[in-house]
Amino acid sequence: MLDGATEKYSKVESKLQRSMIVTDIIDAVLAKGNRFLRQNSNGEWIDCTRVMCREKVGHYFRNALGCLYKSSTKSKQRVKKEETTPRLIYSLHAILFSNKLVTEIMERLMMDITFIDDFSDDAFYEKAFNANSRLLEVFKNDICLVQRYHHQSCLGQQLELSSCATTKPKHPGNALAA
Repeated sequence: MLDGATEKYSKVESKLQRSMIVTDIIDAVLAKGNRFLRQNSNGEWIDCTRVMCREKVGHYFRNALGCLYKSSTKSKQRVKKEETTPRLIYSLHAILFSNKLVTEIMERLMMDITFIDDFSDDAFYEKAFNANSRLLEVFKNDICLVQRYHHQSCLGQQLELSSCATTKPKHPGNALAA
């Protein structure tokens, strides 16, 4: 029922029209003798109030149309990732370029690429291969640099996972139509 109404909900322009769609869905569920239930703190299933039913149906639409609503879970996850990713990239970049040899190798590669007389794929690949070989040698000799990079990368992944975990519902049956 909700899936069928999602497109209609996305096309209406006024809050009143959206509210009427939510009301129609709730009325249709209740008219069929079904109920909206939630689990209380004692683990018992009890009827949801009309306000709670409206909240849960509206929440479904906001999440289904996440690209349109800032309050949707998907939108919040996207914003969190957009905020976290640049900081992680910057911190990883800072770690790598804290090593003087890495900086020199990368600067040399940029100069070589910029001033290749006969720019061909083979010339580019040769320069890139040489730079990569030298970078691998630096990483092999500077274990501390690799450990710092790995540690920061793991922290970034944990942040990403924790932001996903905090957006999952606490209980899958918080408001179900029975």
